[in-house]
Amino acid sequence: MKAFKNLVIRRKLDSFRSVFPHDDTSKVNNIESIYDDILEFTRPVSERMTFVKACAYQVFQRPGIYSESTTRAACKLLLLQIGHGPTSLLMKALAKRPQVEVAFFFSTLMTTCMNDIDEL
Repeated sequence: MKAFKNLVIRRKLDSFRSVFPHDDTSKVNNIESIYDDILEFTRPVSERMTFVKACAYQVFQRPGIYSESTTRAACKLLLLQIGHGPTSLLMKALAKRPQVEVAFFFSTLMTTCMNDIDEL
């Protein structure tokens, strides 16, 4: 079951590759849901996490909801977009999320994916 889930996620991420990078004025169908999905794949922990548990996550680095390769693939798409420049759609998607989740997103981006910048 887990292998099937990973295959579905990989295919979904592969389908998003043609969208990134893009301009904020580009007409991309369902761009909001694409950003929501990509941000979902970068989530390191469950939404029900309290601040205390969030701090423990930073200390103990428990495994995330998605595999590291999934998280890296999602981050690479976002890094391509950030490198391209227009980020208002990303910011809009982040604004819909709880503050602690946004903090985890940036933490994940900085700790897990910054080594991938050289490959972009």
